[in-house]
Amino acid sequence: MARFTSPGYPTSYANNLLCTWLLDSGSDSQPIMVFSEHYNMNCAYGDSFNVYNGNTSSSTSLSGSLCGVDLVSNQYVSTGRYMLVTFTSDSATAGQGFQMSYISYKDSSGTGCTSEQTITVTSSAEYLTTKNFPDSYNSSSKCRWVLSAPGTGSVIHVELLWRDIENDATCDYDYIEIYSGSYRCENTFLLKDCSELVSVNSGTLTFNSSTSNTMLVTFNSDGSYNKHGFILKYYADIVTTTTTTTTTSTATASTVANNVSDSSSSSSKTVEKTEVSIPMMIGSAAAGAAAAVSIISIVMVAKRLSLPRKSKKGIRTVQPLVHLPSRPAPYPSRPAPYPSRPDSLHFV
Repeated sequence: MARFTSPGYPTSYANNLLCTWLLDSGSDSQPIMVFSEHYNMNCAYGDSFNVYNGNTSSSTSLSGSLCGVDLVSNQYVSTGRYMLVTFTSDSATAGQGFQMSYISYKDSSGTGCTSEQTITVTSSAEYLTTKNFPDSYNSSSKCRWVLSAPGTGSVIHVELLWRDIENDATCDYDYIEIYSGSYRCENTFLLKDCSELVSVNSGTLTFNSSTSNTMLVTFNSDGSYNKHGFILKYYADIVTTTTTTTTTSTATASTVANNVSDSSSSSSKTVEKTEVSIPMMIGSAAAGAAAAVSIISIVMVAKRLSLPRKSKKGIRTVQPLVHLPSRPAPYPSRPAPYPSRPDSLHFV
């Protein structure tokens, strides 16, 4: 959206002017809409401006020669990529001139006006419009768009850049609604609007999906008095979540024994998948547990036998038994005892 004015606006334009503005949308499929916000020109002296549907003054005039004073906005829509605006003034009295704005957006309503449409929102800005934009929207419209950003922590931002909707005090006829979430709820309600031709300088309305990674946009119109609709800009702050998956494998003792046997064999084997019932699985698990205990016991015994024994503290090693030398011959026999003692002593 942009704005342009006659030279000297809003004070006064100069005399003897011939000004042209060529607007180009860049694509034949993207028309241009121009709307005059205000003009003040002296018709009596030939001051006027004109809007053409094309790139030359020989193209069809959409407005005719406009002059005088008008504070009511008028809209003009091209059928192609070009629009030409001209302004002339003579040598006599000058007025304030004019102020005009223009926008160039193509219809990006998608399928949302025939059934609910889900739109994936990325970090790149995209735009949403009413059906037929920039021409008038259809009567009895019931449009519904769900904006969805990947990632549960992502936040969607929307900016209502421009709107021209049938206006009434309570927005009962034509209106746009915005919700934070994918459904209509008073707790997620953000906006209901039916503003008529909001000026470019009025600013934009900005909202975000603070409680969800989705937003709902709806548009409804009645059976009469259709305007041009709205332009809505949307984008998202994407939050990427990384998930780590851990896989745990459980093997029984019998499975371990089979794997050891298979690894030592040079011939290949074909593994067959066998489905077993829950009781068989329980029995196999019990047998496997018992086999595991037996294997552990055998391994522990073998380990103890293979280790060298240590001498207990305080015990000496016993040397092998050897033959002692033969005993020497006995001593010679004792001499005869002294003469026997007399039985009695006789004193002389």
